[in-house]
Amino acid sequence: MGRFARGTKVLARSVGVLRQEPSLFLLPVASTATVLAVLCLPLWAALGVDVLTVDALTDAFTQRTDPLRYALLFPALFVGTAVATFFNAALAHCAYRLLAGEETSLRDGLDAAWAVRRRIVAYSLVTATIGVVLQLLEDAIPGGGRLTALVLELGWGLLTFFVVPVMVLDDTPSLREMFEESGRTFADTWGESVTATVGLGMAVLAVALVPLFVVVGVGLQVAGIWGMVVGTALVLVVVGTVSSALGTVARTMLYVYARDGETAGLDGLHPPTLLE
Repeated sequence: MGRFARGTKVLARSVGVLRQEPSLFLLPVASTATVLAVLCLPLWAALGVDVLTVDALTDAFTQRTDPLRYALLFPALFVGTAVATFFNAALAHCAYRLLAGEETSLRDGLDAAWAVRRRIVAYSLVTATIGVVLQLLEDAIPGGGRLTALVLELGWGLLTFFVVPVMVLDDTPSLREMFEESGRTFADTWGESVTATVGLGMAVLAVALVPLFVVVGVGLQVAGIWGMVVGTALVLVVVGTVSSALGTVARTMLYVYARDGETAGLDGLHPPTLLE
């Protein structure tokens, strides 16, 4: 079986896994809700404070060198990464159990994610730090800084492509080994990874376009511009939830394939009727 054929098969079986256990969709939903609650609600509550006014926040995120921008960026990146990684780790654990033909539950996944909480925190700190450094680089070098930051961001994304299944499925004692294992896995499965990722993006886009146009049109007619904005946001949240869940399951499956070989990773996946 070729690399790209395996990638297509992985994507299809990821759909089968989530169809078998639809409750797993609650994990990315909880992730999104938690991030919004932790980041957005305190921010809106603080808007009445003189230091954090609407004008101050607007200026901070539009004036490229405002210190407030960087002061807000690091905790936002850290919290967002930590929350998303925690729930993705829970989903990866549940997906692995299902692929092995074992029973699982949301509690089982959350317990597994909690067990690796120190790795999640360490990874999130590194990711947030790199995010701020890339933003500083982009701001410091107009034009060329943006391109450099994009290239470095792409490299970081490839290096950490499998970091979630690595941290929750393997006993990796250090961050360095976790990154090395993730990078090595991507190098071994680049064809399958690219195919599954691109295929997922195209499928989600195709499925989302029709309801997006409908919601935008209906929302605009019924409630004006705010109806359109709210409707569009809801569609994007749903699409993001589905995409995140499928992506995490696909990466888990590809990691198992790279670690244990084709029999354990693809051809021998249980139950064998996931696509039926």
